[in-house]
Amino acid sequence: MPAEFDLYQASKRADDARALLESPLLKQSFENLKKTYLDQLLNTDVTQSSFRDKCWMAARVVDVVRDHLIAVVNDGAVAKSDLNKLAQEGERKRKTG
Repeated sequence: MPAEFDLYQASKRADDARALLESPLLKQSFENLKKTYLDQLLNTDVTQSSFRDKCWMAARVVDVVRDHLIAVVNDGAVAKSDLNKLAQEGERKRKTG
């Protein structure tokens, strides 16, 4: 199990990431960026394969950033669980001496 300080940090990062994911501005930004990149991709012609690749990669990066934030939230949930276990252990030890 990671050190208690590391667990607190992961928990705080999870709260920050959750706030970002729930932010209407960030949600709208992700949607707008992805739509823009996919529209650009669909409006290319046969000779623009390099530009098409860049548009696809840019649209994919939007998903990668969102997935990273989700992973931080999930890691924080595990950290919070570990912190709760540590607190329960400490309480049990305190009661039993």
